[in-house]
Amino acid sequence: MNLEKAKLINGYILDPELEWLASTARKSTAILELGAFLGKSTRVLCDNTKGTVCSIDLWEQTEGGLIATFPEVYKEFIDNLRDHLIAQKLSFYKATTDYAISLLKNEGRKFDFIFIDADHRYEQVKKDILGSMELLSQGGIISGHDYNWEGVKQAVDEIFPKFNLHSNIWWVQ
Repeated sequence: MNLEKAKLINGYILDPELEWLASTARKSTAILELGAFLGKSTRVLCDNTKGTVCSIDLWEQTEGGLIATFPEVYKEFIDNLRDHLIAQKLSFYKATTDYAISLLKNEGRKFDFIFIDADHRYEQVKKDILGSMELLSQGGIISGHDYNWEGVKQAVDEIFPKFNLHSNIWWVQ
């Protein structure tokens, strides 16, 4: 497992969660990430898959979001992932998750691992889960971070009668 570079990036993913992401990425060849921020999770996904990662983020503040200077955050994301961008292992959409998901559907894209960590409000989490499920390959894994957040928990509990939990990462296969 390759965690070293990801651990150097600021973010809210704990080490056991990084390990789970790395382990799951190692078994995946087409990964979709909703919500990237500075790229900590993106880094661990790229560093551990033999395939490619597609990441979606607005890099703009939303209601209830973190206070940050988002042009600087976006630049730091690019700096943190430059090698994977150059190698064409990472592609990204600087867009809303709704818009990017619709583009990916129109392109006929499918992913065997989807990780959701974008807007944490109930309605948007629900839309992100339901929209991205249409992009999930048969037998793939859909997952997300921050199950302890009220909006995330409500959406996950409503959509999935049974799911797995690893630290604050929920997942279903």
